[in-house]
Amino acid sequence: MLFRSADGPVAEVSTTFGFFSPELLEDQRGLPTTDADRARLAAPSPTGPISLLDGGGPLGHLPGMASSRMRMLDEVTGFWPDGGEEGLGRIRTEQAVRPEAWYFEAHFFEDPVQPGSLGIEALVQSARALVALSGWLEGIESPVWEQPILDFPLTWRYRGQVVPTRERVVTEVEARSVEIVEGESVTVTVYGTQWVDGLRIYEVPAFAVRVRSGGR
Repeated sequence: MLFRSADGPVAEVSTTFGFFSPELLEDQRGLPTTDADRARLAAPSPTGPISLLDGGGPLGHLPGMASSRMRMLDEVTGFWPDGGEEGLGRIRTEQAVRPEAWYFEAHFFEDPVQPGSLGIEALVQSARALVALSGWLEGIESPVWEQPILDFPLTWRYRGQVVPTRERVVTEVEARSVEIVEGESVTVTVYGTQWVDGLRIYEVPAFAVRVRSGGR
């Protein structure tokens, strides 16, 4: 499927869906998970937690973080500046599931489930937090964020849902590459995955966020 605007192509999307019976949806098993995955999820952080509930806290300047409706993170529970497969940094964030959340009322009728796009939003917000905490915004005047980045492919695997009876969502993001144009832009390619109550439900093998100077 190709999405176009008056200026030309915007995005090309292909997707595959499966049919799941009510019994299978109740007995969700998530994505394949290794012992290393679980160990990483539970790893202690070298830094203390950062609360984001009060207007986004120290990260309130990032897009979406100040809004209680669109912020998909409650706190940063782990930050490893040299963590991840490439040693470029890793972050872990969490959000409590709130049965009264606005999206459960709208999506879907008599079948409340958090929209998958908001799971991706949690991954994007976590990636922005990783960029900020890593100090990569220094020297960027009037930062302007770009995501998704044009011509950068995004693959998303998911098997599981966030429903009102769940308790906590944990999102992990690690940097795989960092490209810095001094004073102009920073582009970070990341790997991301998401868990709900210990079940790994989303995986984005590679996506990217970019911040550029709005003063140029």
